[in-house]
Amino acid sequence: MSATANWSYTALATIYPVTRGGRYGDEVIYGTPYLIDCTWQSSNEVVKDDTGKEFVTNNVFYTELKRNGVDVQRPERGFYIAKGDTTSQSDPRVAGADIIITVKEDDMSFFGEEPDYEIRT
Repeated sequence: MSATANWSYTALATIYPVTRGGRYGDEVIYGTPYLIDCTWQSSNEVVKDDTGKEFVTNNVFYTELKRNGVDVQRPERGFYIAKGDTTSQSDPRVAGADIIITVKEDDMSFFGEEPDYEIRT
């Protein structure tokens, strides 16, 4: 974990991968939830997703996509994310998770660090 992330990413979030389903009325199947070190903020700003469609963001999570210095899977649009450790709950909707709308990568090479990621719900 970079020096910047070490002091700033002190919160946890739980990612719920969607392994299949969710389209055309199919049953959604969730993968095993996993944790990331992060910081987050509530937000209500209008931003554009990867397709250019505007949406009002609910939460923004900032992370290096690591847990205790170990890389984790990059989340995708349609996965779910919850504040805190909710891994004991297998259903993200019950855990109060929000659906991920966009994942953006930010260059940190100027600081000699790995990229940061911005996850918006």
